[in-house]
Amino acid sequence: MVVTMQERVIRQFGNPTGLLGAAAGWIMAARPSNRERNRWAVSLLQVSAGQNVLEIGCGPGLALESLCRATEARQIVGIDHSGVMVAMARRRLARCCAGGRAAVRRADVATLTFLPTWFDRILAVNSFAFWRETPRAVDQIWTLCAPGGRFVVVHQPRGRRADDEAARRFAAATVDQLSRAGFVDPRIEYLPLTPIVAGIVVRRPNVQ
Repeated sequence: MVVTMQERVIRQFGNPTGLLGAAAGWIMAARPSNRERNRWAVSLLQVSAGQNVLEIGCGPGLALESLCRATEARQIVGIDHSGVMVAMARRRLARCCAGGRAAVRRADVATLTFLPTWFDRILAVNSFAFWRETPRAVDQIWTLCAPGGRFVVVHQPRGRRADDEAARRFAAATVDQLSRAGFVDPRIEYLPLTPIVAGIVVRRPNVQ
């Protein structure tokens, strides 16, 4: 079967590598709907001054950039398992990283024990569906999320079967998975793009 160049680029979105990965990253950063989706995702976090924020699967750094510009977060950390994306995000966040407020690291979501602190807000934009060992990764998120902290998963379906119903199915399944992991107060919001974007918001309970 002949694989077209477009199909090769599309395959890169899960873990961008090499020149094609750089092309995928450029598409992520340049597409207006992606920029709108990331700004909306940051708004769902409701970041307060002095809070620590972690983004899982930061890609080229659109949400991180919005966090630096539009919030008073104390520490902003982005991770991605793609070295290509980490390099792009670091360039985008160069000034914020140089000032010590932001950091971008290459890491896998299931192995985040090296992070030294709790995070008040944790975000994943169109990366949750790509996570390997998802139950273990969710356990890692639980460990890193401060009591009372908020975890936001944002997902816009892509590919041939991408439609509004796919977004709704993903949202329902994600709420079920996160609720079984112990997160509470789930709610789902939608951004009216094509297809719609699902935003799943949950909270780690406060310490009793």
